This record gives sequence, structure tokens and C-alpha cells, in this order.
Amino acid sequence: MKKNRTAIIIVLILAVTTTVLVLKNKWSTIQPELKNFEYSDTAAVTKIHLKDKAGKDVMLEKQVDGRWKVNGKFYAQTYLVRSLLGTIHDIRMRNPVGKSARENVVKGLMTGATRIWIYTGDKLVKSYYIGSETQDSEGNYMLLVDPETETNAKDPFVVHIPGFVGYVSGRYFTREQDWRDRTVFHYKWGDIKSVKVDYAVQKDSSFTINVLGENNFEVVDAKGNKLAPVDTAKVKFYLGYFYDVEFEGIENVKQKTKDSTMALGWVHSIAVTDVNGKTNVIRTYRKPPPSPDMTDAKGNPLKEDTDRMYAVMNDNDKEMVLIQYFVFGKLFMPSTHFLKKEKPVIRPGKK
Repeated sequence: MKKNRTAIIIVLILAVTTTVLVLKNKWSTIQPELKNFEYSDTAAVTKIHLKDKAGKDVMLEKQVDGRWKVNGKFYAQTYLVRSLLGTIHDIRMRNPVGKSARENVVKGLMTGATRIWIYTGDKLVKSYYIGSETQDSEGNYMLLVDPETETNAKDPFVVHIPGFVGYVSGRYFTREQDWRDRTVFHYKWGDIKSVKVDYAVQKDSSFTINVLGENNFEVVDAKGNKLAPVDTAKVKFYLGYFYDVEFEGIENVKQKTKDSTMALGWVHSIAVTDVNGKTNVIRTYRKPPPSPDMTDAKGNPLKEDTDRMYAVMNDNDKEMVLIQYFVFGKLFMPSTHFLKKEKPVIRPGKK
């Protein structure tokens, strides 16, 4: 009985091994040009074009400085471009689509997939359709397109990234604004010539910092008076905040809400001028609370959002962005913050 059981196990192992080898051999006979979705030389890629069936169209183009622009309008978020380039580099064919499912998969790719064109210079080097995820959510259906003839391949495949659990279609998105870099201020040490902060309500707290040298700063208050003595360390620390400041997202504000918001006037204005004389300005506006039923700690109805504000960059009032107090709060300092605190003189008391 024991010998029979051992023999059965050996037969099963041999059967499975044979099946795997047969399938592997079958897949290995697929012509490389039909299954090679990856493009290894991503350092040479200069343009990536993505277009979906809904008509959304994104062109990512590499700039001289190494950054990428979206449709020629604004810079893309670096980590998103790196993620896409990594996918282009790492993606592999997992398995062919079975004959029974082939027709439906192709139909789905032709009606609901996103088309990708990858260029080095002006040369199209790779193109394919990426469709929906598989039932196991660990792959996507794809169909190659010949970059020279623009002819679709006959057979679709399931692709994945080896070692990655999940599907990759989410990295090929086509909504223009989702690619957009959210940088408001990005100044390295030595880039800033001046910072001017104005407050609409607490006007006396407004100030201007002029950078006169590496460790030489001038702080001017709202009335034009030079503050003294200035705490150099506090000024340097404050200017360091401008290295990486981002907005949260683009707000699709209704025109009526936008008009009423703008009519109330701005709350804060921050203008940074760099050493080349270019000025970057952002103005903040009060944002209504997320819900009209929200109250403060005392139960009073909130008049504005206590976590976020609207903002307009460089007087582009056609576009409102959303910012967080958590991010921008450290920039809203009063002018007196930069004064050096005099150490108290301790006099010996009388006995």
C-alpha cells in the first residue's frame, strides 16, 4: 500500500513537471516581437504619449534640465514619471490569453484601453494598448503595436511586473491635472533675494526679508522700519522652509463660490523673489467648511475650514488650488518673530 502511494505521488509530480515544461516550451516559441512589451533603455526616452478612449490625452516630454512637462503646460511630478518609466522598463509578458477569451479581450482593448507611444528623440520605439486588470488582479491585458507600421498584433497577452503583486494600469493615467507637479516654492539656499509676507487682517505683522549676504539679512516691518537686532539663525531657518512647499490639489470650484470667495479678499500674500529677479506669488483665501453642520469646540457653527484654504498662484484667478495650514502655517510668522531676544540681565539682590 505504501509503495503504491509513493508511486502515485511520483507519477503526479512527473505529470505536473511535464505540463509545466510543455507550457513553457509553447510560450517560448512565441515570436519575441509579439511578447516583448518592455523597453530597457528608459534613460533614452524623451516622450511618452498616453491617450484613452474617452479622448483624454497626455504628452510627457523630457526637458533639458531632466524634468518632464505635461502637454507643454507645467512640470510633472517627478516620482510619477519615475514610476511610469520603471513600469516601461520592468513589465513582462506573464502568459498568452486563452483562445476562448481572446475575442472578448481584444474587443475590450479596442474599446476601453489606453494607447501608449514611447519615443527616443522623434523615433517611436515602443507602442501598445493597456487594458483592464485580470480576474486575479495581478496582471493586465495588453496588445502590442508595431512602431513602424502601426499595425496591431493579432494576439493579446497578460502582462505583469515580476515580484510585484497587483496590476499596473493605474500608472498609465491620462488625466492631465493628476500628473501636475504641486510645487509652490522650491528654492535652494542662496536662491532667494527677498521674501515679502503681507497679512490682510493683522497688517502690523507683515514683513519683508532682504538677503544682503550669506549671513546678512534685513527685516523690514509693515511701516518700513528696519527691525533690530535681527536673529540671523531664525531668518535662515525660516528661509529654509521655502525649499519644498506644495499645494494639495487643484480645486474645481463653482464660479459662484469662486466669486464670493474672491470678493472677501485675500488673507495672506507671500511673494518670493529669486536672485535673478523673478517673483513667485501666492495669495490665500478663506475656504468654507467641508459641511455647513460643522461646529467648533464650543458648538458654534464654523464660518471657515480650519484645516485648508483656497489659494491663487501668480494672479492666475482662473485656477484655485487647495493648501493645508499644516504645510503653510510655518510661513505665517509675525515680523517680531525675527527679533533677537535679549538675555535678561541678572543683578545680584540686596541682602
